[in-house]
Amino acid sequence: MIKAPWTKEQVENLNRFQKFEYTHPFTCGNNGCGDELVAHEEGWKCPSCDYTQDWAHEHMTLFTKEIDEQYRTKDPLQGD
Repeated sequence: MIKAPWTKEQVENLNRFQKFEYTHPFTCGNNGCGDELVAHEEGWKCPSCDYTQDWAHEHMTLFTKEIDEQYRTKDPLQGD
């Protein structure tokens, strides 16, 4: 687990991971909201309310554009 603040590169990778179709994104913890959180250098923020979260799983910060593109050209559930 890593705690905010995050670098610009980590924020880009976290937001890319949030949109990855094979995972469930972090969502707002306020009752009834449930919106997907958006990463910022100071942590996650809900776009609809004041909910924040200051941590992420470290592997999420390693989800680079290259890895995302690789998964989009091959179904990872099908293997090699």
